[in-house]
Amino acid sequence: MNVKVLLIIVDLTYINQRAIAIALMWSVAGCFGTSGVALVPIISHHGRDWRHFYHIWLIPVAVSLVVTFALLPETYFKRPTVAFDGLIVMQSATEKLTVYQDTEVDSDIYRDLPAYPQRTGVAGFRDRLGLARSPFASWTAAGRCFIQMGYCAVNPLIFWVFVASAFNTASMVFIGATFARVLIAPPYNMAANMVGTVNIASGVGGLFGFVVWSLLICRIVTWLSRRNRGVLEAEHYLVGYIVPILTGATSSLVYGLVVKHHWSANLIFFAYGLNGFSFVTIMIGNTLWVAEAFPRWAAPAIAVVGGGCYILSFAMSFALGPWIAAHGFQWVSIELAILQMVSGLIAMPVAFWGKTARQAIHGRWAEDRSGALRPL
Repeated sequence: MNVKVLLIIVDLTYINQRAIAIALMWSVAGCFGTSGVALVPIISHHGRDWRHFYHIWLIPVAVSLVVTFALLPETYFKRPTVAFDGLIVMQSATEKLTVYQDTEVDSDIYRDLPAYPQRTGVAGFRDRLGLARSPFASWTAAGRCFIQMGYCAVNPLIFWVFVASAFNTASMVFIGATFARVLIAPPYNMAANMVGTVNIASGVGGLFGFVVWSLLICRIVTWLSRRNRGVLEAEHYLVGYIVPILTGATSSLVYGLVVKHHWSANLIFFAYGLNGFSFVTIMIGNTLWVAEAFPRWAAPAIAVVGGGCYILSFAMSFALGPWIAAHGFQWVSIELAILQMVSGLIAMPVAFWGKTARQAIHGRWAEDRSGALRPL
């Protein structure tokens, strides 16, 4: 679902609008999604009636299903050729601009995308209602997305991005899976109905992610593109990873020290809020970087980066209990912080250094556009 929403936003927005739109989506979804976890103990009567939670939550899930398949628009649309100052400006499927000098009366450059045949009958009626899929889409194209995902997974740039994201998410799992028993136990002895409010702190941190991206990082990226003669490169988004990596590592470290030395419970709220901020900002950076670096492969690349980090982080969660038992909270937090710093601030920039290798996805399907957002 996340991948679908992100792809729709990427396709609906132009490059100058995309950062704000993606940041807003991740921040709002992160805020309400994480804060909503605080309602789980209340709805389930603290685990005594867990079925009640599923009965209640079935309503928004059903509404979401209807909205997803009935109201979301078809976002594939033609980028029209534009006349500007006696020249013709044409945008390709990868958002590359080409400028032509129009010297013919009936120039072919006005047909940058072919017009597909209008259908009749029931199919034509569905087209007019907006209920039909794009004529360029097919089940074969959908199947090829899985092949493309395999190539994306072994691409070193995408690989290190989802590894760094996975360690960041593992930090969230580390805090989220343990803070309840820490706060209920001495010396905190927090009431069970108040423990869930820590999730609200994480949600508020996610909202601050939008503020930082819109007011700080977007301006830095714009400044970098202006220095590059107005051309925005995927490498410019590297600056967007500095803040989430540092804050994610700091949140792990603070939480481990608080639990070890029994500092104020308010610092646990602060650590989880900082962690929520880190998660949202790194996901914003991932989405924007993938859309810019792999425009034809945005769908499989986002699926690999998003899904890969969840799979790897939750796989690590199975080792979390024995890890804490063997090393203790303080050392686990230090080790997680080191993993985040090494993967995010050393390995990933080294992988990004080879600009020419950015789209070097070799193989039989390397030039295939069947799974692309804009196949032409």
